[in-house]
Amino acid sequence: MMKKIFRGSAFNRVDKVVTRWMAENGILFLRLSIEIIFLWFGMLKFFQGASPAEVLAINTIDKPTFSLLHPKKL
Repeated sequence: MMKKIFRGSAFNRVDKVVTRWMAENGILFLRLSIEIIFLWFGMLKFFQGASPAEVLAINTIDKPTFSLLHPKKL
């Protein structure tokens, strides 16, 4: 039953149009989405405790340096 629905020429035309549009605009939307993510996490740095990566960053610096560069000591 499903094969009959997807065999028609209308589906093939729509598929070609969508595929062409995605090929032309996919990189642009990928760049925009990454830019939004970077801006969002960048803005969170200005608000203490708001960044979900803050604890990870503190632990990443704290452990290898044996707490010599702990942010609370600086």
